[in-house]
Amino acid sequence: MSSKINSNLLKKNNYCNWNQFNDFKTKEEISFYFYKNSVIYKILKKLFTNFKLYVLKIKLFQTNNLLHILISYFYMKPNNALKHNKIRPKKIEHSLFIKKIIKILNNYTDTKLDFYIIIQNIQKYLLKLKKFINYCKLKKNLYLKFRKYETKFNFLKTSLKLFLIILKKPNTATLLSEYISSLFKFKIYKKEHLKIFKLFKLIIKILLTLNFSIYNGLKLSIKGRINGFARAKTRTFQSGIMPLNTFNARIYYAKNTAFTKNGTIGIKVWMYEQNKNLSKKNDF
Repeated sequence: MSSKINSNLLKKNNYCNWNQFNDFKTKEEISFYFYKNSVIYKILKKLFTNFKLYVLKIKLFQTNNLLHILISYFYMKPNNALKHNKIRPKKIEHSLFIKKIIKILNNYTDTKLDFYIIIQNIQKYLLKLKKFINYCKLKKNLYLKFRKYETKFNFLKTSLKLFLIILKKPNTATLLSEYISSLFKFKIYKKEHLKIFKLFKLIIKILLTLNFSIYNGLKLSIKGRINGFARAKTRTFQSGIMPLNTFNARIYYAKNTAFTKNGTIGIKVWMYEQNKNLSKKNDF
């Protein structure tokens, strides 16, 4: 029996878009570094998810004595519907970023490595863009179009900000899949999965037609017991071009699962970026 291979692994060598780099001396050390980096990646991801922070990107550079970590994240403000997630950003910066990350990594590495950590909040970067008139107009127009949904969905303002980030920065498929799965988990929206899915459809269509985004195509698929139905159903949405069969196409893929009361819901995202003149080193 032949085993299936994910085609995205072959595309990684073509674009040099590895999020992990290790200074190994022998070939035997490759497997050791790879396992070590995967554990560190999981630890950091769990810490951020516990504090309701959505990670955009994590990059690791490891040597025998040093460990460089680059992290970019998105902070979701607590809404009235989500009262149990009350966290202040000042407390997060002191407790999570400085103390807990270093303590856990020191315990895992037995204090043998020196850490160099860079952390960036993407929302702070977007606040500087308010000086541009086009960005302000676009944000106001979007809010006026979807203002009627604010009574049903308290997360409208945060979702609009997040979509502006997702469609403007490269390699943001994981962030979109994690955000959708986090909304489906809440008991409040257990029978409104399709309404949320339709709302995201409309936002994506408008932003792609305005030529605001880097991407020329986006595809979403949801599979499972949506809205608590007895049988599993699939819902797919595609806007723009999506050449999945071509090898040279720059496509970002991500998948995630939402654990609900009625069962699991699988979420898959494909994002197509056509611009070939982008730099190989992705900016944060």
